[in-house]
Amino acid sequence: MAQMDSVAPLLSFADYDAIGVDLDHTLCKYKLDNLFPHIYESVSEILVDEFDYDKELLEPFYSQRDDCFKGLVFDWRKGNVLKFAEDGKILRACHGTELLSAKDVKEIYPEGCEYFDQLMETLDQSEDYRYFENFFDMPLLVLCSRIIDILDRKAGKRIGTYSFLPDVLRVCGRVWDRDNFAADKEKFFPGLKKNPDKFLQPCSDKVRSWLKKMKAEGKIVFLLTSSHVDFSRFLLTNILGSDWQDYFNICVTYARKPGFFSKSPSERPFFTLVDDKEVEPVTHLKSGECYSQGNVDVFHKYLEEMTGKAEPKIMYFGDSLRSDTFPTSKFAHWTSVLILEEMEAEGLGEEYVNQQNGDEGPASKKQKYEGPSGTEKEFVTSQKWGSFFTDQPEDSSHRMNTMWGYFIRTYASIAVPQLDYIAGLPLDYKFPTFESDDTGLAGFYPCPPACLTKK
Repeated sequence: MAQMDSVAPLLSFADYDAIGVDLDHTLCKYKLDNLFPHIYESVSEILVDEFDYDKELLEPFYSQRDDCFKGLVFDWRKGNVLKFAEDGKILRACHGTELLSAKDVKEIYPEGCEYFDQLMETLDQSEDYRYFENFFDMPLLVLCSRIIDILDRKAGKRIGTYSFLPDVLRVCGRVWDRDNFAADKEKFFPGLKKNPDKFLQPCSDKVRSWLKKMKAEGKIVFLLTSSHVDFSRFLLTNILGSDWQDYFNICVTYARKPGFFSKSPSERPFFTLVDDKEVEPVTHLKSGECYSQGNVDVFHKYLEEMTGKAEPKIMYFGDSLRSDTFPTSKFAHWTSVLILEEMEAEGLGEEYVNQQNGDEGPASKKQKYEGPSGTEKEFVTSQKWGSFFTDQPEDSSHRMNTMWGYFIRTYASIAVPQLDYIAGLPLDYKFPTFESDDTGLAGFYPCPPACLTKK
């Protein structure tokens, strides 16, 4: 097991022996304005055609895109969607798509939400609630909210208890079944295969050079993704090229995070792959190979062998707080870098002043980024739900007070909007971390979101 690093005031990639990257929404950036409607349609059409749900669900996703927001918790039996503060206060709430007043919230949750402590402690999904914290599941929030509206309207009142979520989850299991990519089944995978340019954004030359540079300087560069090997190869070929495997020392697919970090070797062995099929379990990994599933214990043994160190320093880039940031920090004790597009989409604020990289200042000041397109920005931000980072009156001091803001500064060392922001920097560039000072903002690179820096 790798040693848990004491968090230094400054962090440098040059100090790490192994650098890992997630695939979906990290190395592979999707065009969300096309992805979200495609996900919505892939699930809603099955619910209508095979589960007899109301045809109103087939209305375009676009008409309610403002309901789609990261970090919301769905108290599904009551039909309520909740935005939490880090202390459990319900900052905003909807019943279906209808905003609830503060009085309504107090009547429904007089003692607060009973599931909050469990969520804060484990970050697990639950049979009592679901939360939407990545770009694959966020469109389902619109679907669930519409179902509640339809059921209430047909009953002429809020029906009080809802039981449809198992149907939605069952359909999602079908849509994202790993066999569907090769079989061209359902709608999601065939749609991407038919028109990858519509959904995928190729990696920039800057990111390609960054991966090659780290590998050339002797770092173990690895891919760790929960996508199955054939879908992973499809994505990597489209964003990196046919030589994609040359960028990595080793690739782990269908890792089924966060279980990769918490399950034992007997519960989650590595499998070799032949013609994209899992063949046999292995306990010894080799460079240049792709594996399926696996666990962090056997993976650490590989990294120890390759680096010649008993406790190699490991850094991992990922977009999911639940699957990437939380388990790498809590179970694996890796340094976690969070890819957080909300920083860019909501608007970046002032440059962090405590940079320590010489008189020339941080390279970020010399680099310009296009940022999200106007259309894509609309799919990441929400007027209805406010900021991902804060939710306070305009006349108050601005601070990061949401539940997900707490998770960011607790489990991530730094957060960046996308890999391009750091790929052009020298490997010995020194980043402040969230523990560098008492503001709780130092780990945002190149600077905190504007909503947290307003005077």
